[in-house]
Amino acid sequence: MVGVCTVILSWEPAARTPLLVLAVRDEVLDRPWLPPARHWPRLRLVGGLDRLSGGTWLAADPDTGRVACVLNGSGREPDPALRHSRGDLPLAAATGAPPPADLSRYSPFHLVTFPPGEAARLASWDGLRLVESTLPTGVTVVSNTGADLADPRTAALTAQLTAAPRPDPRPGDAPADAWASWLRPLAAQRVAPPADQHAIFRRGTVEGRVAYGSNSLTLLAVAPGQLRYDFTALGDPPWPPLGLTTVLG
Repeated sequence: MVGVCTVILSWEPAARTPLLVLAVRDEVLDRPWLPPARHWPRLRLVGGLDRLSGGTWLAADPDTGRVACVLNGSGREPDPALRHSRGDLPLAAATGAPPPADLSRYSPFHLVTFPPGEAARLASWDGLRLVESTLPTGVTVVSNTGADLADPRTAALTAQLTAAPRPDPRPGDAPADAWASWLRPLAAQRVAPPADQHAIFRRGTVEGRVAYGSNSLTLLAVAPGQLRYDFTALGDPPWPPLGLTTVLG
């Protein structure tokens, strides 16, 4: 499973809404999936369902406000016969469970966990070792290279969203209005050729055919006792969206 390709978070502990998250999932475009719902009744989580693995790229617990998402990493791949889907990692992390003790069956990944009322945490596995860190206050961009400001795309997105007014979603706000100050600059990026290499929304080719790209956008606002979850599928081209709606408000 190709996980969320880009996650932008704004952590401001003193703000009315301390945590804001924007997550774009990149995936093989013909891989089947379902939009966010309570697909795992025993876990009480909300998230999109990857129909091949039964897992997810992003999971949220409406009761606690805990959120987790997974991105592909790079490094040593496991034996294909033993490989286990990364889609179960957000499901476990959103319940408060730590990463599995034995990660040898997993392809490289970056797992971002947002504990209730705390700074986000990043766990990065390269196939050989797990590196864990706490993400700082302010805007952080996590991509397939991790939270690496040496990556030009990560640095450009960080600067762009740091300069934009911080959204302040309020109950009853239409999603497009609630997130306008982040969506406007991102929507102005070019996706079609000649594409902006720093754009958050993508289309790409594998072996000469259109095979992957940004297929969904998730926006979360987390405050004590409150989780707002806005979502839209992305078509082809991936912007404008097919209709941003509130899953939880």
